[in-house]
Amino acid sequence: MNDQHSAIDLKEHLEERLDKIEARLAAIESPQLSGKAIAAFVCAMFSLSLGVSQVVGFFLARSACAETQQGKRRGEALRMWAYVLGWIAMGYWAFVIVARAIGAATS
Repeated sequence: MNDQHSAIDLKEHLEERLDKIEARLAAIESPQLSGKAIAAFVCAMFSLSLGVSQVVGFFLARSACAETQQGKRRGEALRMWAYVLGWIAMGYWAFVIVARAIGAATS
């Protein structure tokens, strides 16, 4: 009877240790945030004031796409926001260019 209790206690102890080890491994193996996704988001943020940065942001977001979709890195939301902000900036700059062209044509 005593051997059964010690075997059960040993099994519970080993299961607890295994859970702790698995938690540590999961923390170590979690992918890092994609630097390209961060850079794409920053470029998209500045694209309203600097029109060129939206082009750089699009290329960086496209490059980060492969990393985030394959699970190598995190940053899917940043990459998607970079696309959204880039399209908004592209629409803004198109409006500005058209408005200036119309203004120059009428004066």
